Parts: sequence; C-alpha cells; structure tokens
Amino acid sequence: MRPDLGPHDVHIVVNTVTDKAKCHVPGESEPRWVVPCRNEGVAGPGWDRPYGDTPPGLWEIVRVEEIPPGDPDIASYGPVYLWLQELEGQARAVGRAGIGWHGGGSGLPAPLAPRQGWQVTHGCLRSQNVDLTMRVVPTVRYTHARGGRVWLTVSRDQ
Repeated sequence: MRPDLGPHDVHIVVNTVTDKAKCHVPGESEPRWVVPCRNEGVAGPGWDRPYGDTPPGLWEIVRVEEIPPGDPDIASYGPVYLWLQELEGQARAVGRAGIGWHGGGSGLPAPLAPRQGWQVTHGCLRSQNVDLTMRVVPTVRYTHARGGRVWLTVSRDQ
C-alpha cells in the first residue's frame, strides 16, 4: 500500500529482496537516499511466526530513541532504535509486536562500530549504525519537526 503523502511527509520503502531502504520525498523523482537494510529474523525465513522476518505492509516511524552508553541493550540495538507502529495489523495478526529498526548486533565483534556487520534480529529491520545515524535519523527528526509523518513500507517487490 502506498500512503497518501502530505507536503511534509516522507515515504521509506524497504525492499526485502534487494535489502535496500529508499527514502522518497514528495516532488522528487529520485530517492533522497538509499541504504542497506535487512529483515531476517532468528526463526528463519518467513514473517508469519514469532522472531521471523519483518512482516510486510505499511508502518509509521513514530519515535527515535537514542540508546545511552552503558545501557545493557546498546550492543543489541546500536546507538538508536526507531519505533515502528504497524498500520495494517500485520504483526498482531501473527502474534507479534514491538518491531523496530536498529543497528548493533550483540553477537558481532564491534556492534557499535559505524559499519558493524550483519546479524539477524527477532523480527526488526537492521541497518548499519552509520546509515541510521547519518541518513535515517536526521530524516525522521527533520520530518517530525516540520509536522510530517514518516511512512515505511516493507515490501517483497522488486
């Protein structure tokens, strides 16, 4: 589903086939930015089970949470966690909740490094820490400060 964008909104499309997130801004023909983004869950392929891949559908990024140094979850999530609100019941329908977008990776040698590597999650989207902090988070904060919404579509289309 493609959201009806307001003048201050942005639409991020995560393609789970190409492992890329593209930020679309109203009035611009090309994506503002493209970053690697993965969706693999620890339960293996498939989104219809707990800890599987990120469920497809329309979401909204409603909040950016900075993870403070010393927090026990910082290695798992990296420096920031973006809270996703499902808009189509796609997670609840299969008994899931609390899905976000983050970096980190507690099983990695350097989960807080700018490019920390890749590790599966419990169903969240994962990107490199530097891509989140330099591209995604500034976009979300700027959009929210202007009164806009950050729509996010998880798609399996090429």
